Amino acid sequence: MCAITLAGLIGTYLNVLALSLLFLLFASWLAYVTFEDTPQGKTIFTSYGVTLYQMFVLFTTSNNPDVWVPAYKISRWYSLFFIVYVLLGVYFLTNLILAVIYDSFKEQFAKQLVQVDSIRKNILQKAFDLIDTNNRGYLDREQCISLLNELNKYRSLPKTSREDFELIFAELDRSGDFKVTSEEFADLCNTIAIKFQKEPPPSYLEKFPFYHSPLCGRLKSFVRSRVFEYIIVFVLLINLVAVIIETT
Repeated sequence: MCAITLAGLIGTYLNVLALSLLFLLFASWLAYVTFEDTPQGKTIFTSYGVTLYQMFVLFTTSNNPDVWVPAYKISRWYSLFFIVYVLLGVYFLTNLILAVIYDSFKEQFAKQLVQVDSIRKNILQKAFDLIDTNNRGYLDREQCISLLNELNKYRSLPKTSREDFELIFAELDRSGDFKVTSEEFADLCNTIAIKFQKEPPPSYLEKFPFYHSPLCGRLKSFVRSRVFEYIIVFVLLINLVAVIIETT
């Protein structure tokens, strides 16, 4: 899907490339004409092709400020041309290119998601119609579990345990009438992807009555409190002082 999204941005890429090329061509022509009869033109901008190349490199700031040192030696005002060029190219044009590409990519990606979601719903609707052989307009528990059993045969899909079958059916059956309608069936893909968290088994101590007594509850609250943390920190500090005294 990413390749399709990028392919849909070819028009945007061409527009941005044309804008950058026009900016580079115009700036190079202006630089060549302005500095033609100066040491800058005789040493650096010897031809329009060389000027175009040097200005392209300057767009990346790789040869900045070396490329305009001869012009700067003649007059400091000449540096304004190159400073404005770098500011427009690096801070304006580059940000404009990134903004246009990002907005176009986001828009194209959203369209692709809508298309994929539409295709997925159509496929699920066809699957629902195939399973609903009696044309009742809903699927019962046995039909859904049979479907999940068949889906378990495909390696590309996550394996679902028998316990999760019931949970998936309960998740699909939002109305609680033990019937899965076509609208509820449309969430099948998302429901299968859910990782159901199993509650951890009770600990060994929870089997004793004392664990559930009020005294034990107060003890657990005390251990979780800030006071207990401060006591531990105080004991550690005393231990640190004792170690320092013993070693000295």
